[in-house]
Amino acid sequence: MEKELNNSFNKEFCEKLEYHLSGKFEEVEHIDVKRFWCDGIFWLPFVGEEDNETYLSIEAVSKRKYIETTAKLGVSGQESYQMKIILGMKAQEAYKNASKMLHSISNKRLDKWLEIDTEKREVIIKLK
Repeated sequence: MEKELNNSFNKEFCEKLEYHLSGKFEEVEHIDVKRFWCDGIFWLPFVGEEDNETYLSIEAVSKRKYIETTAKLGVSGQESYQMKIILGMKAQEAYKNASKMLHSISNKRLDKWLEIDTEKREVIIKLK
């Protein structure tokens, strides 16, 4: 089992975001994306534990204000997408305090907080 490094960006957060995305894709007007679903978001972006500890440290994330990882998306839910999660003010505050970021996931229409490039297989998520 992979070790969780903090209370903010962890298995619980990634699973909630995964399920939330899968339920929201139908709101998108792009016909291909409308049929997407998410089958996982990696909460440990790198193979090496030391690399993850440094990359996901409060200091590094507070300075950078985003986390990059991999997500399994697509019509099959199995295509690898590079995911950039931009932390809004609410998420930044939670991360600095090592508290849960679950409430920073938006309930607005998906196209208000998600950008997706299906050709490059990149997705940007904007948290509150």
